[in-house]
Amino acid sequence: PKDIVSGDFNWARQINGKVFFSVADCTGHGVPGAFMSLLGLEFFRQITAGREDLDPATILNEMNEHFDIVFGDTEELSLKDGIDLALCAYDHKKQVLEYAGAFNPVYIVRDQEIMEIKGDRIIVGADYGMQRGTFKNRTLKIREDDMLYMFTDGYADQFGGPEGKKFKYRRFRHLLMSIHHLPMEEQKDKLYENMKEWMGNQHEQIDDQTVIGIRPASFSSY
Repeated sequence: PKDIVSGDFNWARQINGKVFFSVADCTGHGVPGAFMSLLGLEFFRQITAGREDLDPATILNEMNEHFDIVFGDTEELSLKDGIDLALCAYDHKKQVLEYAGAFNPVYIVRDQEIMEIKGDRIIVGADYGMQRGTFKNRTLKIREDDMLYMFTDGYADQFGGPEGKKFKYRRFRHLLMSIHHLPMEEQKDKLYENMKEWMGNQHEQIDDQTVIGIRPASFSSY
């Protein structure tokens, strides 16, 4: 987190033989971001409680319905924040990944290449005139040796280096390619050490930073 509380959050739950997991970035950090994080987590809980007929796109579409119910009667809507997120459901027996996203993609490293699975350019949040629409699922067959990454924009947008520029996604993808084969704890350390070196002593952290790596093979025990 950039501050004591964060606008980034993650969520996971096992539903009907599938593992659902999400990484989310509320547009804002500190207290406003944390408020949106609490709403997002509560909506995930409400939507998935006692249900088994769910997929990622259905959850995101219903999440927007929840936002409309909560804020629909507000004449002067002061909440201008939303949530960018990636939401996946993985069936280990079938080795199938379902994905739906609000702006945020998922990276899959396979055969020394990164595949970027892009989401829809639709907001999750209160409807105040921005683009709204219907989320769609993307389905992908997963291999046992795949490496999956979900993240928020805080890492790639951080200023640093000798010229004080953004880290950017091209450099981020190169970093992931160089560490994806390592044990998970070592990957975490590499990401932390790299960002610490990038920022140095001259640059402050500008946003919450979240990177989550998942080996789909690890779900074999679920």
